[in-house]
Amino acid sequence: MFGFGRKKREGEFLAAAGLWPAYENLAASCPGAAYVYARTVYKLLGPLSETRWSDSERRMMLRKQAEETDKTRRSDGGMAHMAVLTILQMYSWSDATARGVLGEALFKIAQSGIFYRSLTTHDTQAPSDPKDRELLGRNGSKSLSDWVSILHDEMDRSGVGEAERRDEINMIVACWDIRAEIRSGKLQPAYDAFYRILSLSIGK
Repeated sequence: MFGFGRKKREGEFLAAAGLWPAYENLAASCPGAAYVYARTVYKLLGPLSETRWSDSERRMMLRKQAEETDKTRRSDGGMAHMAVLTILQMYSWSDATARGVLGEALFKIAQSGIFYRSLTTHDTQAPSDPKDRELLGRNGSKSLSDWVSILHDEMDRSGVGEAERRDEINMIVACWDIRAEIRSGKLQPAYDAFYRILSLSIGK
């Protein structure tokens, strides 16, 4: 029994220590997926830090959020869902030191979720992949830049605020890049690395 508890604490610490290196590798190979992960962390950490919530209440909120992000796996490569699961793990851990290390790593990661990237000349060109062209066609555009312009026009008419507009556009561009990251075969190994880290803390 005591041996199991020690092994569990060791697993939690190893998982916490491994998160930042895994995120750095993800950002280097799959910046779109890294942004979605970081943005999800950024949006969740603030509300969850409210002192009025107990850990039990935080876990309940996160489980509901996990149900929502599970629905976006096809568009974001599962990274929003992985971010929610990571934070859920933190609030499930018993070791205060491991929780502190993981919390520091998540705070650093969240800083990368404020802005993604600007459009480039490449984004003004029609994509070579037929599925990408089909997606753009459904939105009445021929390039990512066209799509973003259409979205800006729609948000102008709807009176969408600057912060919400920026968040929406950043996420659209990131999810667009994720499509290429999936096709290239780079995303799956990075996703698997995150899963292995989480598995350390739950003994899988």
